[in-house]
Amino acid sequence: MAAVLFYKRLITLGGAEVLLGQHYAYLKACGEDVTVICFEEADLERIEIAPGDLKVVPGRGTAAQVRQLARILAVQRGASMFCHSGHIEFGVAARLAAVRYAVFLHQPTTMSFNESDKFALRYWPRYRAFARRNSMFDRLCKQRNEMSIFQHIYVNARSCVSQMVLRRADALFVLSKYAVREKAEIFGLKTICLAGAITPERVSALTSKPEVRSVFEPIELVSVSRIDENKRIETLLHAVAALKARGRTVRLRLGGKGRATDALKGLAIERDVADCVEFLGFVPEADIPALYESMDLFVTIDWADYRITTYEVLAENRRVIVSDDTDADPDLLGSGYFFVSAPDGEALADTIERALNTPVVWDRVRLAKYLLNFTWPVYFDQIGKALKAHAA
Repeated sequence: MAAVLFYKRLITLGGAEVLLGQHYAYLKACGEDVTVICFEEADLERIEIAPGDLKVVPGRGTAAQVRQLARILAVQRGASMFCHSGHIEFGVAARLAAVRYAVFLHQPTTMSFNESDKFALRYWPRYRAFARRNSMFDRLCKQRNEMSIFQHIYVNARSCVSQMVLRRADALFVLSKYAVREKAEIFGLKTICLAGAITPERVSALTSKPEVRSVFEPIELVSVSRIDENKRIETLLHAVAALKARGRTVRLRLGGKGRATDALKGLAIERDVADCVEFLGFVPEADIPALYESMDLFVTIDWADYRITTYEVLAENRRVIVSDDTDADPDLLGSGYFFVSAPDGEALADTIERALNTPVVWDRVRLAKYLLNFTWPVYFDQIGKALKAHAA
């Protein structure tokens, strides 16, 4: 069997790129001939693709690259085709090459500044009805109001192509029940919810992980992500400042790289918490378990309906705080392991203190049983079943 995985620009490391890497590794382990295609690539930690399996599309400009991509896909006709990023470019090329394909939609449109279909005249009223209570709603309304007439024309034309590509896909995969509802109510699209994050071996090892720490000050907080404005890391710094003002001793360690690092270091100085915040830079995979073992809480407060790190942390027998944008499972919310917070410094400080004072209810056997739903074999089995159902 042969498979093609497309990712428009494979140049930064995030959850979507990790999912691509896992998809590639899984297919290779199954003995498939896999080609990863992109318009641009860089060396990314945590993603290992054999040089012979990676193809960068030649050409200057998007139109030229789409034509070249269509030629490449035509040669690969008969392979399973998956688009992980850049569905418009890939979809147009796939139509030109007359090949079938599936698309992964990694982020809800209501949590994205970049995805513009919702701004089109046809979809904007549905977006407003669906997302009025979403924390990004006001900013996205402002973004649309500031668009020029030419931008409106472009967005409406682009949305026609975008939605055509999505409607002609064999399957559309999303990462949460929230995203399933969003795509149905705003765009009338039928999608399939997937959620992969960890290996079965990692779940099996849960029983050997250290007990949840008895909290002594300093409160040990950890966050690992790309360091950019969309991750709302400034909210973590405001929460640390709020805890410090309450007389708590706290340490926040931030793992990851990104363009916002210098600005956040400046904010830490401004809020008088520079002595409480440690910027770790890139943390190698081998060092992650030790980092998690030494913490009280993992905190990630960005706009996202689903996060791989949530399940990675739970598999280390540690507690997690996420933003209330997340599609939170009520059962997990009652476990004592998982908490949600409004994306506000004072509210997050309150949630941190509440989490530290809440006993863990689930034992590790129950937690392990829950995490088995989020293993990679389950994730890829669902993909296979969805495509077989479509072909039947």
